[in-house]
Amino acid sequence: MNSNVRQLNDKSPCARPRSREIEGEIIFDCANRAPVVAPGEYEAVYAHHETHFVFMTPKLFVWFRLVTPGPFHNVMVYRPYRVKKLTTKAGKNGGFVASRMSDVYHDLGRILNLRLRPDRVSATALRGIIFRVRVRTVVKDYRGRAIPEWDRYSVVDALLSAETATQQLANSR
Repeated sequence: MNSNVRQLNDKSPCARPRSREIEGEIIFDCANRAPVVAPGEYEAVYAHHETHFVFMTPKLFVWFRLVTPGPFHNVMVYRPYRVKKLTTKAGKNGGFVASRMSDVYHDLGRILNLRLRPDRVSATALRGIIFRVRVRTVVKDYRGRAIPEWDRYSVVDALLSAETATQQLANSR
């Protein structure tokens, strides 16, 4: 191991920043670390979506807030999707085009039960819906290499079903 990389008690390079920088020291920016959630099924609500280029490929990240009571209540996790192209500048609530064969097209078509104009969906259609999602922990990187336990994160693996808040209240009575 390179002597310039900090070794901390909890084995995480993001654990505790030092007040002084040492010449030649490598500093990791870990301000926006994704959370680790126990794998399983949760109820979640749509928070927002973001568009980005990852390895020069347009991607969509749909963020959900977990609403299942328990230790992961209000934790934010995302579902990544490949998209055909971005129609606006990459960023929060950015525009995109998805192909008919894409996962986002199939997920939203199935979950929202699209019958009229399945070629256009507004993000506002996702608001007020309680989604049943399956969350998994990412243990390998894009090359198939193992990710150290301290650097793992959770993502939404699948959208399983959806209920509007009013349907859920009616079913509980």
